[in-house]
Amino acid sequence: TEIPETTPVGTVLKTFTCTDPDSAGSPLDYELQFHSPPGPASLCLRGRALEVNATLDCDTPGACFQHAASILVLDGGHPPMTSEVPVLVMVTPVNEFSPACVPRTFRIREDAGPHTLLGSVVGTDKDYPHNSIEYYISGGPTTFSVDRLSGEVHLLGSLDYELQTLYRLTVLVTDHSQDQHPTQRRSGSCTITIEVE
Repeated sequence: TEIPETTPVGTVLKTFTCTDPDSAGSPLDYELQFHSPPGPASLCLRGRALEVNATLDCDTPGACFQHAASILVLDGGHPPMTSEVPVLVMVTPVNEFSPACVPRTFRIREDAGPHTLLGSVVGTDKDYPHNSIEYYISGGPTTFSVDRLSGEVHLLGSLDYELQTLYRLTVLVTDHSQDQHPTQRRSGSCTITIEVE
């Protein structure tokens, strides 16, 4: 089965029903045996029900994973007989958090030439991978641009201190590739101030 990382603890993933042809209706024992990953068990078996046992989190590197396990079913006969049911649970990422960026102030001389680098806007996102952010300027003058991938802010045209000494631009940050479904994107914004000297 495939489950999102936001699946609540206690959610039943599957209830197993096995029968013993030697003695129909006799009680059977079920044991969960993990194969991978090692470490604390995110799944548990309560009776015949396979449940989520711990919070699932894909927001650290390598955290989205597959749980390979098996359910060992034992009868009460003499000699005891067993059967093994393979189980594979894949945890998939969910885009839970909106990206953000820190307001910045840049200073630039009025005689700076086109393509001058003013600095960079730095976006952050708590979803993994953390650097999957794109940058856009929302409206505002076309005198400045922001690189879609790096967040670098460049001067495109000419400046005149006597005409305008201050620019305020809204930078949108949009995340991508952080959800099982590629269309699930979130966005945030911040304001950058550009002072002309």
